[in-house]
Amino acid sequence: MLLILGDIVAVLLLQAGGLAMLMRQLGRRPAVHGGGGAAVLIATVASGAVLALIAGSGPAHAQRAPAASPAPAASAGKMAPSSATDALAMRATGKVTLGYVLTGDAATDDTSRSGLAGLGRILAQRTAVEPGDPQGVDVTTDDGREPVAIPDLRAVREQSHLQRSGAVRRRSLSALAIRIETLLITSHREAVRPPREVALGLALYLDSLADSLPSPRVDHPGAAVFAARCGRCHSPPTWGGGLVPAWEVGTDPTLARSATRGTGSYRVPSLRGVGARRWLLHDGSVEGLDALLDPARLSDGYRGARGAGAIPGHVFGTDLPAAERSALRAFLSTM
Repeated sequence: MLLILGDIVAVLLLQAGGLAMLMRQLGRRPAVHGGGGAAVLIATVASGAVLALIAGSGPAHAQRAPAASPAPAASAGKMAPSSATDALAMRATGKVTLGYVLTGDAATDDTSRSGLAGLGRILAQRTAVEPGDPQGVDVTTDDGREPVAIPDLRAVREQSHLQRSGAVRRRSLSALAIRIETLLITSHREAVRPPREVALGLALYLDSLADSLPSPRVDHPGAAVFAARCGRCHSPPTWGGGLVPAWEVGTDPTLARSATRGTGSYRVPSLRGVGARRWLLHDGSVEGLDALLDPARLSDGYRGARGAGAIPGHVFGTDLPAAERSALRAFLSTM
């Protein structure tokens, strides 16, 4: 669920229209829908942190704040906070809150917090939005064992399945809208139901992002290499596919075997826009196409962007001669 919530929210800063749409929505409805908190996040990856505009709290955990005054008794139809974290989340639903992903590195987290405090002041000066204090967000799962990577959403229209493990089949735009609606409901413990036009509007917006992607250059010399080595799974016109068993992919199987979202498989992602993606594979363990196709990453002595050690799995293309790997890399960049 966290991955799709990340999918929903990370997109809004990919195009300037997302911010304008959010500002208009906030201007019309300063109160949360249905008496609860509708999660509306805007996220983008910058300097190792994720910038988010948060109204509400989903399965991610808000950073604990100093002890708050006792919460008033819950009125009919509303939930009383059961912990300091819940109380913080419920207070945040009354205003826009700028948030960042907690990295565990104090210097990075301090830089993110300071930067968002400055952004909040600019928003207060130039818009009708008056953000609260920045909050850190833990995007790991509850037990911290399932890998989380915020994806590139521009190709969501090309995906046959939602979530990395393909737990949800996307048969239509309505299926995506229903999934968004469900996530907003469950992330607030069923205390709020957003208007369905909001979920449909988000689904339409997500679909529109694919219009910004270039068309692959099928006349490129590397196209033949791609067809021979990658085309079995990543096929046109979506340049993606269905599900592949985790054992065949060979990467970390934790997410595929998850008790809450596992299918035993991983979805074949669309490669539209892959040349602009920084972190690849379902857990974001590989930095860019060069590292993905580098046979050296399979050895124990490899040192990548996330530290030393082999990055196993998805070996497709790593055994190609250098010239063919280069041609394949160049073709992928045209997507």
